[in-house]
Amino acid sequence: MDGSNLKFDGPKGKGFKICSKDGDYKEAEVEIIDNKVIVYNKAIKYPVAVSYGWGNFVEVNLYNAEDLPASPFRTKL
Repeated sequence: MDGSNLKFDGPKGKGFKICSKDGDYKEAEVEIIDNKVIVYNKAIKYPVAVSYGWGNFVEVNLYNAEDLPASPFRTKL
């Protein structure tokens, strides 16, 4: 997948979670800025991992310019 011109199919990103140092994943706010996906949750001061579309039946909506969907992923703790 070419990572150019990332976009959401809808008003905001879906399917992203962010993990705190204690291993607790929470729903994340997501923005695309300068073709980079910025993931955050105001309740998590020091995030250690991120996941996208990780799990059963997760609604996701991140695409590239060719309308190809992003693959699910999870970073390591």
